[in-house]
This record gives sequence, structure tokens and C-alpha cells, in this order.
Amino acid sequence: MGFDPPQAISGILSTLLIYFMVRKYSGQTAAVLSALFFCITPILVATDRNNTMDSLVVLISLFAGWALIKALITEKSRWLFVCIVCIGLGFNTKMSQAYLILPACWVTYLLIARPLKEKVKVLLLSSIVLIMVSFPWMAIVDLTPLASVLTWVEARPTALSNWL
Repeated sequence: MGFDPPQAISGILSTLLIYFMVRKYSGQTAAVLSALFFCITPILVATDRNNTMDSLVVLISLFAGWALIKALITEKSRWLFVCIVCIGLGFNTKMSQAYLILPACWVTYLLIARPLKEKVKVLLLSSIVLIMVSFPWMAIVDLTPLASVLTWVEARPTALSNWL
């Protein structure tokens, strides 16, 4: 039975974010119930207790959803860019898992936001921003010489080295 503070903090912040997002549009009772059911979900409890990045990706995805809602309500494209940057940061955290919400964000924005010509322009620009945020980390990792990676990996204790 372990405990990982960064993941637990991500879980707490995710619960609070759900509470505030739901309270603004659906009231206090719905907010409390949604936060309660979110925080007692068995998989959330399991991921908040271990050293995986799942809780952080959930938090980043919730921030992306919040920014998308803000973009649709205020009709300002900068909030869509905040949403896309959050998704890009989520990609840097746990790769393609963060991209799962991307089609829903694009379709929602296409259906609800401003005139079609402006929507397409903003979505194309946001796609460029997504690439600019997401792919530098992969490029850095791919361009790192294997010898320096092996030196770093060998210096870290692993579960296998504990058995040797």
C-alpha cells in the first residue's frame, strides 16, 4: 500500500475542478454529487496512490475541458488555444492518452462556436499550436544520444537491480 503525494494532489485538484465546473452551471447539489462520485471511483483511487501519470493527465484534461467551455461561452478563441495547450501538455505527460479528448473538443467547437469560416481558421491555427506544444519533447528524446540515456538509466536504481 503506497502513497504518492504528487498523484494524490492531482486527484484532489481534479475533484475540486469538477466541483467548481459543475457548480457554476448545475448548482451546489450536482457539484457535490459529481465530485463525490468522481473521487470514490475505484480506478481514480488506485491511480492516485501509485507512481503513474494518470492522475496528472486527468487533471490536465479537466483543465482543457474547462478552457473549452470558457471558449464557447465567451466566444474568444484564446480559450480554445488554452485548451489545446493543455492537451499538448497532457501529451507530453502521457503521450496519446491526452489526445483522446481532442476529437470531442474539435467537434464541440465546430458545432457551437462562431461562423464556419472563422471556426475552421481557428481550428487550423490551434492544430499548429498543438503540434508546437506536443512534439518538441519527442524530438528531444529522439535526438538524445543512446549512450547518454544508458548512463542515466544505469545510474537509477530499478526493481531488477534490487534483485541482483
